[in-house]
Amino acid sequence: MAITITSNNVISNTDLRFRPGNTDYPLYYYSNGPRYSDRTPAFTAEGTAGWLYHNNMSGGASAGNAVFANAMGWNWQQQGAGSYGMNSNGRYYAPLSGYYYFYFSTYFHNDNNSTNYIHLNFAKNDGFGWNNGRTPHNIYGHGTPYTYEDGIVVSCNMYLGQGEYCAIRPPYWNSNNQSRIYASHSTFSGCLIG
Repeated sequence: MAITITSNNVISNTDLRFRPGNTDYPLYYYSNGPRYSDRTPAFTAEGTAGWLYHNNMSGGASAGNAVFANAMGWNWQQQGAGSYGMNSNGRYYAPLSGYYYFYFSTYFHNDNNSTNYIHLNFAKNDGFGWNNGRTPHNIYGHGTPYTYEDGIVVSCNMYLGQGEYCAIRPPYWNSNNQSRIYASHSTFSGCLIG
C-alpha cells in the first residue's frame, strides 16, 4: 500500500483506516468513495404489541396529539456514538448533530366500510413544521372499504441537533376506533447520514 502525505492531502491507492490512539473507533475511507465509522449512530426498533386503535396511543387521535409511543412495546437496538437513543415513549434522541434518515412501516386495517383513514408523519420535538415550516403530507386508507391497506411506509431526512428527537405521530386519525395498526408488524429505524 502506497501512502503519500502532502501539505493538504493524505493519498492512498487503497482503502484507509484511521484509528486514533488505541481506541476501538476507527474511521474508514474506502477507495470507491464511502466513509464509515463504527461510531456512526444508527438504530432499529420493532413493535411487539398486537392490534392497536388510536385510543391505545398516548395523547388521543386528533390535532396531532397521538404518539406511537409505549403502546407499541418497542424493542430497539442502537449502534454507534453517544449515550442517547430511543426510549420507551417511541422517541429517538440524536446522539450527534446532523442529518438523519428515518423510516417507518406498519400494517393498517379498516374495520368497516366507512372511510377510516390516517395521516402519518414524523415530528421533530413533537412539532410537525420541521421541514422549512412545512410538513410532508400523506394519507392512508381514504376510501378503502373493509380491508387491509397494502402497507404504510414513510421516510424522511431530518436535521436534529444533539439531544433533539424524532417521533412517529399521526396529525390526524379519522377512525372512531374503527381502524387499527398491527404493532408487531411495524418497524422504525434511522441513521446519521451527514
